[in-house]
Amino acid sequence: MQRQGRFAGGKFQVDLDVQKGKITDIAFFGDFFSAIDLDAVRKALQGCVYRKEDVRKVLASFAEQGLIYGITLDEMTDTIVE
Repeated sequence: MQRQGRFAGGKFQVDLDVQKGKITDIAFFGDFFSAIDLDAVRKALQGCVYRKEDVRKVLASFAEQGLIYGITLDEMTDTIVE
């Protein structure tokens, strides 16, 4: 499944596979500037339950590092899980 949004920090696109209610694969694309290693975020989200609260918790563990410039934690979460 593909999801995307346009925010102050740019276009944020997510390609993900969900099986049996869990994220099995996820990739990030767009014209944004990331302050963190998105591969580490991708790996952390693999196996995560595909619910807003669970995805947000994983993303929040990286938020201290800055995530993506101009895209908030809630915007990222809402793009991944609507």
